[in-house]
Amino acid sequence: RGTNVAVLDYNLSLPRATNQSNNTGGLRFLLNASKFVVAGSSDDYFDITTNITLQNQSESRWVAEFYDINVSISIFTIVNNTFLHNFTIALTGTDFTETQVDVVGTDEGNLTFSLGNGSYSIIVSHDEFATSFFVFELLGDSFFPNISFSILGANSINFSLFDEVTDLRIEQNSSINIISDTFAQNHTTATGNLYAQDLESGDYRITYASDDYTQRDYFVSVLNDTNQTIKLYLLTIDNGTDVAFIVQDSSGNELSNATIRLKRYYVSTNSYRIVAMAKTNLEGRSLIDVDFNDAYYETLTTHDGSLLRTIGARIIATTLRLTLIKTPDPFTSIDTIDGMETSIAFNNVSQTFSYVFTDLRGKAGRDIDSHRDNAHNRDDSMHCDRYIRKRHIIVPSQHDKPNWDIYS
Repeated sequence: RGTNVAVLDYNLSLPRATNQSNNTGGLRFLLNASKFVVAGSSDDYFDITTNITLQNQSESRWVAEFYDINVSISIFTIVNNTFLHNFTIALTGTDFTETQVDVVGTDEGNLTFSLGNGSYSIIVSHDEFATSFFVFELLGDSFFPNISFSILGANSINFSLFDEVTDLRIEQNSSINIISDTFAQNHTTATGNLYAQDLESGDYRITYASDDYTQRDYFVSVLNDTNQTIKLYLLTIDNGTDVAFIVQDSSGNELSNATIRLKRYYVSTNSYRIVAMAKTNLEGRSLIDVDFNDAYYETLTTHDGSLLRTIGARIIATTLRLTLIKTPDPFTSIDTIDGMETSIAFNNVSQTFSYVFTDLRGKAGRDIDSHRDNAHNRDDSMHCDRYIRKRHIIVPSQHDKPNWDIYS
């Protein structure tokens, strides 16, 4: 069941019919019209029973699905590690689908599926939580494995707090405040984790701080029936230096309410991550504390549809002026998604640049349209599937012939 493995040696029996066995994979019974209970057995598999109904002068085909695993699946919420009831699991395997519903009072908060060794996917739905997609594989010798999956609430954010330099979780008294135009919540945590759900859809400013660290901001949009995981980074007061960022247009006019994303390079993942965000004031200025003349930073600045991305470099001045130019950027739709990790590499053999972007939220497929441009045709486009999380864009080094190959 749930696999493409054929069971050739088995035994089937029906009331008022001769018990028969077979080692070729097929049996034929001549029966009267009626309802029957078919019992099956096979070495290394659980015994099975199935109800079938036959009509007069008809020919029916029935597939006996043997299984050797009863897997118990439990669902819990990461808010307080509480196991849930009233959820639905739609499970899919090879040529096999089954949907079960957990009901309070009738079971222990889990659902049991009878399966064979193989790969499976499930969709978990719950009225109070966001619909979630998982995959798992059964390859062990256990006949009764237990599997648990955690789901996030609808309109929820799962925060985690890290030291920007060490990339270690900050496990001390910290504050995380969630603010919108009509809403404000102040939270504290000593574990470096915070979970918030049932937020109204809209734009939020996240203000966060910890002892011996400088306060920072993060800006995020919440959509209905979604969940997000956000890593927040802080610099210690001793490691941080305030730098004034000034955003202007090509004519030198300062731009207010521009969003600046400061992205730091991490060798461990060979990628840039957002470690700080800020919005400019009426004078087009904003202060961000940085690891001065030490770390490599990129900046990504957006304002009314315009975007500026700077190349990774050390910050060696206490004032930086960022000028937005109205020219198209092929990676704009990628870079403007918060939670995206990006990296670029050059292959000497193929003479190509590889631009890799990974969406940690698993939402890239719904947010990104990747456009393929070449010397003769600029209209081709491809929309990515919902669950794809990582993509590679290979760009030939000969910049005069920008033919792009996009791999998912």
